[in-house]
Amino acid sequence: PLSLWDMVLCIPRGLQQQSKLVFMVFMFGGAINIFNQTRALDAVIGKVALSMQDKLFICVPLCMLVFSIFGQINIVTPVITFIPLGILLARGLGGDLLVALCLVPLANITSYATGAFSMSITGVAQDICQLPIYSASGFRLACMVVFIAVNSAWVIHYIKMIRKDPKKSLLYGTGAAMQKEEALPELTFRRKLAVAVFVTGVVVLVYGRTHGWDSYTELPMV
Repeated sequence: PLSLWDMVLCIPRGLQQQSKLVFMVFMFGGAINIFNQTRALDAVIGKVALSMQDKLFICVPLCMLVFSIFGQINIVTPVITFIPLGILLARGLGGDLLVALCLVPLANITSYATGAFSMSITGVAQDICQLPIYSASGFRLACMVVFIAVNSAWVIHYIKMIRKDPKKSLLYGTGAAMQKEEALPELTFRRKLAVAVFVTGVVVLVYGRTHGWDSYTELPMV
């Protein structure tokens, strides 16, 4: 049995043993949080969402696709920082907080489950089974498309339902109702530049994932 002192030491020892993983999470989370502070993505996606309120069949799948891409390249935990953006999107589309959770974490996690370009799950598993790395990626991407389609269909149906009758919201009466909409940030040149840099980084991450870059050093430095 462990003594009380050994139990306390398990925390720093665990962090030390998993230092590469901790560093990777800090780098990814920090980078995305810095980008999120610019509110550049809020301005772009929020503006698109508000301009397409009556085109749910385009807007909802498009929003889900963005966060599904993060799941494909194994960016999951840092996506939590985008939940406030999901709330902004849900407000613009006439939804509630449940819609926000569907647009961001649900889209991200269901895509992560397919793992077409995830080194930590697909790459490791295929290496253990002595299969070509990222084999059957086409099938996995097809599964992601199916997941996005099913999720989008339900979210669109739900949004239309609560637009007609807000009392049908699953959160109605819980105190989690949407407050009045906040003003969208202006899409300035600097924010456009920030989005361009971010998109470039995502493209480089995908390239690195598919070309064997180290998950603990090279990819976090992107």
